Amino acid sequence: MLSLAAHVLHHLSTPQLRRRVRGSPPLALLRSSVPQEVAEALDKLETSPQHPWTVHQLARSASLSTSQLTRILKKTLGITPSALIWRTRLDRMAYLLTAHSMTVSEAAEQTGWSSRTAAARAFKRRYAVCPATYARHARQLPLRT
Repeated sequence: MLSLAAHVLHHLSTPQLRRRVRGSPPLALLRSSVPQEVAEALDKLETSPQHPWTVHQLARSASLSTSQLTRILKKTLGITPSALIWRTRLDRMAYLLTAHSMTVSEAAEQTGWSSRTAAARAFKRRYAVCPATYARHARQLPLRT
């Protein structure tokens, strides 16, 4: 079993996460794979992370129905809109915890979570560690390029 520091280091060692920690947008790699209207919706999702996005709102921002958005995202990215929203919020939360040294409550609020507890539970499901531990260990690791 990997130690916690090794687990965090593994996540920080991926090129995509290193770019996120340095400030590159997490959805940048996805934009070129989807139609323009969906790319614009992804931009809105990313530029307004504090908004509690729903699949319906995201679809409406792309001038699509929820079923059309789901079909496009599943075909092009292999992910559902709700999973994309969830992952985007959690990735942004990880970025805020490490790069901006926010508290878990602050990062949860900035990423549209209704409660710190819900955010922490979802974060732990995605990263296998609680957000405070992730932040503490990630800040101690040197950023590799």
